[in-house]
Amino acid sequence: MDTTQKQRGSMWALGLVVVGIYFAPSLLRFFAAAALHPLQGSSAKAGLAKSPPGSPASNTGAAGAPGSSANGTGETPPVLADDPALAKFLGKWEGSMALPSRGTCFFKLEVKDNHDREHPFAGYSSLSCAPTMFELLDKGESGKQTPAGMIDYMAKQMNPTSAILAGARSGDSVQFEVQMNVGVKELRHGCGMSSLSIAPFGTNQVAVDWKESQQGLCQGGQIVLRKEGT
Repeated sequence: MDTTQKQRGSMWALGLVVVGIYFAPSLLRFFAAAALHPLQGSSAKAGLAKSPPGSPASNTGAAGAPGSSANGTGETPPVLADDPALAKFLGKWEGSMALPSRGTCFFKLEVKDNHDREHPFAGYSSLSCAPTMFELLDKGESGKQTPAGMIDYMAKQMNPTSAILAGARSGDSVQFEVQMNVGVKELRHGCGMSSLSIAPFGTNQVAVDWKESQQGLCQGGQIVLRKEGT
């Protein structure tokens, strides 16, 4: 091994140490959450997105409260919690998986009563991925990234992408339309969600199938999520 190779190896060793120190708190929180629900699915993505004014969740105010007319027809919108067949979808769900070329990903989904006849379900999803160390090493050895670039790449890739959803029952599942994607432009290879469906899967679990652009890394995926707290 010549001097240049030794220097390059030392530089990357130092870079990995810096990455470890810089990301240790975030990675510990990320993988501690994932460890609670081991990898459950694969391709067939920190906190939940908040609902901005005008989103489905904001319809649960005075105009969308039970007993009022949310659709202007004078009819009382249904309350999902009163129907066991629909109430089983409500709640907070989470799980983790490995997605090709995107690393280990943590997926969260919150489903709420939207008090709307056409789209009685409101959904809020969050997908956050951490690149694997093998991916970072490959980028470094191939000359694609410097240690500083690697830190910047990892920081951006761990930012979550979120979606605001509106759903309706379809057979024994719920099909969601995506009303807004959040955080996609902030990622170097961000993937916006185009649709999502959930179906019952065993006890306190749901099977999730979500679609993306189907181009490049954005192939969507499937995962089984467990209800939070179970």
